[in-house]
Amino acid sequence: MDRPVVIVVRPGARTRTVLGWLRRMLPAAILLVSSANLADAVDGQVIVLENVDVDAGPLGLADAIHRQL
Repeated sequence: MDRPVVIVVRPGARTRTVLGWLRRMLPAAILLVSSANLADAVDGQVIVLENVDVDAGPLGLADAIHRQL
Protein backbone atom coordinates (compact mmCIF):
# COMPACT_ATOMS: atom_id res chain seq x y z
CA MET A 1 0.00 0.00 0.00
CA ASP A 2 1.61 3.24 -1.11
CA ARG A 3 -0.88 5.61 0.57
CA PRO A 4 -1.59 5.87 4.27
CA VAL A 5 -4.85 4.53 5.63
CA VAL A 6 -7.33 7.25 6.55
CA ILE A 7 -9.85 6.41 9.26
CA VAL A 8 -12.84 8.69 9.78
CA VAL A 9 -14.51 8.32 13.17
CA ARG A 10 -17.99 9.74 13.68
CA PRO A 11 -18.15 11.97 16.77
CA GLY A 12 -19.90 10.57 19.81
CA ALA A 13 -19.72 10.01 23.52
CA ARG A 14 -16.84 7.50 23.32
CA THR A 15 -14.85 9.09 20.49
CA ARG A 16 -11.80 9.71 22.70
CA THR A 17 -11.71 6.03 23.70
CA VAL A 18 -11.97 4.85 20.08
CA LEU A 19 -9.22 7.26 18.99
CA GLY A 20 -6.93 5.95 21.74
CA TRP A 21 -7.44 2.36 20.62
CA LEU A 22 -6.89 3.29 16.97
CA ARG A 23 -3.65 5.16 17.73
CA ARG A 24 -2.29 2.08 19.51
CA MET A 25 -3.48 -0.37 16.84
CA LEU A 26 -2.61 1.65 13.72
CA PRO A 27 0.04 4.26 14.62
CA ALA A 28 0.67 5.24 10.99
CA ALA A 29 -3.00 5.81 10.13
CA ILE A 30 -4.42 9.28 9.62
CA LEU A 31 -7.29 9.70 12.09
CA LEU A 32 -10.10 12.18 11.45
CA VAL A 33 -13.17 12.95 13.53
CA SER A 34 -15.93 14.21 11.27
CA SER A 35 -19.65 13.91 10.72
CA ALA A 36 -19.20 14.83 7.04
CA ASN A 37 -19.05 12.17 4.35
CA LEU A 38 -15.40 12.32 3.25
CA ALA A 39 -15.25 8.92 1.56
CA ASP A 40 -16.46 10.31 -1.77
CA ALA A 41 -14.09 13.27 -1.74
CA VAL A 42 -10.88 11.45 -0.80
CA ASP A 43 -9.07 9.22 -3.25
CA GLY A 44 -7.37 6.19 -1.72
CA GLN A 45 -8.17 3.97 1.20
CA VAL A 46 -10.69 5.54 3.56
CA ILE A 47 -12.33 3.61 6.39
CA VAL A 48 -15.40 5.23 7.94
CA LEU A 49 -16.32 3.96 11.41
CA GLU A 50 -19.87 4.88 12.32
CA ASN A 51 -21.47 2.39 14.69
CA VAL A 52 -18.57 0.89 16.60
CA ASP A 53 -19.58 -1.28 19.55
CA VAL A 54 -17.31 0.27 22.16
CA ASP A 55 -18.52 -2.18 24.79
CA ALA A 56 -16.88 -4.99 22.76
CA GLY A 57 -13.50 -3.33 23.38
CA PRO A 58 -10.56 -3.05 20.99
CA LEU A 59 -11.38 -6.40 19.37
CA GLY A 60 -14.78 -5.03 18.33
CA LEU A 61 -12.99 -2.07 16.80
CA ALA A 62 -10.58 -4.37 14.93
CA ASP A 63 -13.57 -6.36 13.65
CA ALA A 64 -15.25 -3.16 12.39
CA ILE A 65 -12.06 -2.21 10.51
CA HIS A 66 -11.74 -5.72 9.07
CA ARG A 67 -15.33 -5.59 7.76
CA GLN A 68 -14.55 -2.28 5.97
CA LEU A 69 -11.54 -3.78 4.20
